[in-house]
Amino acid sequence: MDSVLLDVRGLNISFSGTGRDVRVVRDLSLQLKKGECLGLVGESGCGKTVTGLAVAGALKYPECKVEGSIRFLSDRYNKAPHNIKRKRIAMVYQEGMAALNPVLTVKKQMTELIRFHCRLSSGDALVRARQLLQRVGFNDVDDILRRFPGELSGGMAQRVCLAMALCCEPEILIADEPTTALDTINSAIVMKALAVLKKEMDLAVILISHDLAAVAQSCDRLLVMYMGKVVEEGSTWELLSTPLHPYSRRLIETFFALEEGRHDIEPIRGQVPGYHELPMGCAFYPRCEEASENCSIYEPELLKISENRKVACHLYSGRNKGAL
Repeated sequence: MDSVLLDVRGLNISFSGTGRDVRVVRDLSLQLKKGECLGLVGESGCGKTVTGLAVAGALKYPECKVEGSIRFLSDRYNKAPHNIKRKRIAMVYQEGMAALNPVLTVKKQMTELIRFHCRLSSGDALVRARQLLQRVGFNDVDDILRRFPGELSGGMAQRVCLAMALCCEPEILIADEPTTALDTINSAIVMKALAVLKKEMDLAVILISHDLAAVAQSCDRLLVMYMGKVVEEGSTWELLSTPLHPYSRRLIETFFALEEGRHDIEPIRGQVPGYHELPMGCAFYPRCEEASENCSIYEPELLKISENRKVACHLYSGRNKGAL
């Protein structure tokens, strides 16, 4: 798990707004190693999903402007054309039921996808579809192939989407909220299937989630995002046990308090700003209980403070001069 497979540097993503571009991801950098699971966590709207879409090559100009460097560094495909490299990155979207065509059987959807991307005959595509469904934990694959999406449970539909994402044998899998709208049992089944695939295929995984319990079990490293910017990065155990950024700390405290059924914790003060009205300096400072005057003036850089730890906060930059 030492070789870097994906190298993203200085990623900025903007959407065309009312007369001006609105930047929703700001100067994001990350690396993903072979066989590693990297978690992107944060509240809804913080830029997690759009980051995954950019890495997967699913954002289109001119509606969306993507700036920065996204490099796929596979040894096997280093000299391959750009479109071939993109096939090595697959994405599974949240709510698998919505991603499937309701009027086509699973067999029709899977075999057409495999024939198109893998250039296989109908017979070979069906064999491949069966293999992929077995890989994600289905036993009676012929029964699943005969069904329409409406005849699948939410967990089944998500696993079908996972199987379809594997048709080109990707080296990187981006899973966007794979357990959204699933009950506890189906969530566990989907996450187990993902873990098995990661191990069997030596997949590198980017897991996008607001479910900290899921990332705690699955991820090697975490990036915490707030308003389009990474505010903290570190190993999963270290970050969840000793969060450094005030936002990370409150996010983790609140999540696990609710998981334990406690309601005695104070919410983060204030409201999340819109991307068109971000404050100067640190985007979190109006809501931060530890903010200083400098936080409202200078935007903190993501600083490396130990071998595996980075944080974007003036508490660690030397610019914090007392609370506001």
